[in-house]
Amino acid sequence: MRCDLQVNGYWARFAWVTTSWGISALTRLRFSALFLLPISVLTLLGLLSVCHAEDFSVFRLTQGPYVGAYPQINERGLVAWEGTVNTDPDHWEIYVYDGTGITQLTDNELYDLNVRITDSGLVVWQTLEGQYGHLFLYDGTGTARITTGEARRILGDVNDRGDVVWSECDPLVPGSCEIVLYDGIAALPLTENSYDDIEPRLNNSGQVVWRSADDPRADIFFHEGGVTTRLTDDSHRDRSPQINDNGVAAWYRLDDPEGVTLLLFDGSDIAEIAVDDVWKTCKLNEAGHIAWSGSEMSFYNGVEVVALPEYEYWVHPPTYFDINDRDHVVFPSHTGEGTDQIREWEDENVTFI
Repeated sequence: MRCDLQVNGYWARFAWVTTSWGISALTRLRFSALFLLPISVLTLLGLLSVCHAEDFSVFRLTQGPYVGAYPQINERGLVAWEGTVNTDPDHWEIYVYDGTGITQLTDNELYDLNVRITDSGLVVWQTLEGQYGHLFLYDGTGTARITTGEARRILGDVNDRGDVVWSECDPLVPGSCEIVLYDGIAALPLTENSYDDIEPRLNNSGQVVWRSADDPRADIFFHEGGVTTRLTDDSHRDRSPQINDNGVAAWYRLDDPEGVTLLLFDGSDIAEIAVDDVWKTCKLNEAGHIAWSGSEMSFYNGVEVVALPEYEYWVHPPTYFDINDRDHVVFPSHTGEGTDQIREWEDENVTFI
């Protein structure tokens, strides 16, 4: 019995965690166990009910006095996550499941977090020690630290060939965050200015987008082959850039005095796709199509904007959702009876998954 969803011709698995709700803030947010079931990586919403119990098989990856959180899974079914040691909230390590067993990649007194795993099996994470930290890369045989010197680092993205991009800051100096790209050999700074350069995203060709924040404005930048291009230059606040492997980028602009505009860069021109009054986030697929959450869930198919059907029981448009390259959108909805469901939208038809 399966609840698989085929993505680009491949069957994918999906990892999720179950929550342990309690009284304290830590207990309410902590995760009690990590599970793996065969379902699309699209539905990175496993805190909710995903399928009927009789439709899939589940096996538990972790157990005991342990908290596993923020799992990542690649197309090969490898899973990486952050986990505590004996539920110690100040002692987090990085773990990887390779299909047969679990390997603990870190064993230190630092806070290891923000783990990423690529389809090629590379694992990257950051450490936090006070206000500073480093980035590490595991290639399947060993772990290497790819940063030097004292700085606060916020991991942005990693691609299949091992390029890593992050934002590096001096926590004592406002406006000191710069974008750094590791090309597998050395860490190369992409910016050097008095603004906070943050939210970097990277594709498999090595192209990078990020936003540069000069309060109250923020602009989007695009880097390729050693050349950086400023995509926006106005008084607005641009946020949450994304990029696909074709070099297409998307982001949203906060308009004054209110309102939000979704923008798409096709490699040469920037087009305004939609206008909304509220915004949460957007997702971009390889076709350049976009799903986003604003005053309602919407979808851009390259030609027109389509509003996903509204539901009587929707609490609000979701923050966590995803889109695949076949234009399937998955998102959570609330039944109004104390349970949540995952829905899938395809060609204007919505079904429970």
